[in-house]
Amino acid sequence: MGVALRHRTAVAVVLVILVCASVSVAGVKKHELPNDVTLVTAPHTWNRIVAVTFAVDAGSKYDPPGRRGLSIVTANMLSRGTDTMSGLEISEELDGRGMRLEIQTNPDYVVITVQAADTQFDAAVDILADMVTHSTFDSKRLLEVQGSLHDRLVAEKDDDFSTTYTKLAKTLFEGHPYAYRELGTADGIDAITRQDVVSYYNERYLGGDSVIAVVGNFDRSHAVEKITEAFSDYPGGRAKRATFEPVERDETTEIEYYRAGVTGFAAVGFLVPGMFDDDYAAVEVLAAVLGNGTSSRMYQALGPDGAAIADVAGAYAHGKFEQSEILFYVRSEDIDEATDIIDGVVEGVHTEPVPDEELARAVARFKGMVTIKEQTNAAQASRLAVGAMAGLDVDFMEEFFAELEQVDAGDVMAAAREYLVNPVKVIQRPGHEAKRRVKSSRRGGI
Repeated sequence: MGVALRHRTAVAVVLVILVCASVSVAGVKKHELPNDVTLVTAPHTWNRIVAVTFAVDAGSKYDPPGRRGLSIVTANMLSRGTDTMSGLEISEELDGRGMRLEIQTNPDYVVITVQAADTQFDAAVDILADMVTHSTFDSKRLLEVQGSLHDRLVAEKDDDFSTTYTKLAKTLFEGHPYAYRELGTADGIDAITRQDVVSYYNERYLGGDSVIAVVGNFDRSHAVEKITEAFSDYPGGRAKRATFEPVERDETTEIEYYRAGVTGFAAVGFLVPGMFDDDYAAVEVLAAVLGNGTSSRMYQALGPDGAAIADVAGAYAHGKFEQSEILFYVRSEDIDEATDIIDGVVEGVHTEPVPDEELARAVARFKGMVTIKEQTNAAQASRLAVGAMAGLDVDFMEEFFAELEQVDAGDVMAAAREYLVNPVKVIQRPGHEAKRRVKSSRRGGI
């Protein structure tokens, strides 16, 4: 696979449905603004909605040690007050115009979207530009954001999946920023000062690392003129590029902890390549065989039509820019039997080729999910923005789908043997014991 195709393929998977990404795709154009910001426009007339999205290379992987949570704090501070409006006034303006604001953060990037009726396009652009260009980062509002994130951290402690995955990621990605969730840590959030937020914004919110995408019912010429003017104060230039060494694992690690209840929960994670690797298409097909949908092997083995021992079970490939993972999870009254079944499912793709019919079904299921999962203007705008930010090339979706069709049983088995080894297993057992047990072994395999 060539470099350009690999780049298209990898990002296509994680973005799920980034419909159109270049000037060569019908209806979509890229424009370079004077301050280095890339603008992507995709006008259409099939509804009366417009979505304006801003994406920036400022994800939590850039959080400094001791300030875990700085990315999400900074992103959320943008809507808490500007030079012209307080946070309450921003909220009232959005509500009064029937608009919707969404701020999303993940380890790799931040995405902010304003959705509005097409008659409110200019106002939507003005509000978004004001937030990302003229935020005051008020200290009182910082305390509010910190308190809100603390509430979310507390809520996660009551969630089996979140608690287990947090423990798994910390060990699976040890030594890499992906070991920490974008919510950060309680101590890290408390340590963040207004100056930290201002410095992070000044370092990462720069034109060369930012993309604006517009999808919906609007006039392209007017949109380019309006956005160029509204974002004229946004700083140009590029942020320093950070380099993160990939994690290598040479042992299986099992972590146990206890919580009150009658069921257990387990998460099993394997390191796989990042989205720009040659093998990533095969990894996604492998994940679809194992865990996406009722016809997947995990569901058949653990769900109602299989062993009937799991309340919740699944598997998926979690694509990231730097390095990714395949994750299995299950809730069961017999957690040991459930994890043994997971081991057996994984061993099966190590030793026997996936039959052609099953492989074709997995590819079709994945393609269908990618195609129909998110078709709103907002989803398309955010995908366009992130894709352009990641340097996505033209016609990537068609080439990616074609490449999926070329993945054969040998590719899937090779990916399983190469990457589904040396997992981290986190097992939550029912009970009241507080002791945490960690067991490692260099035996390889699963």
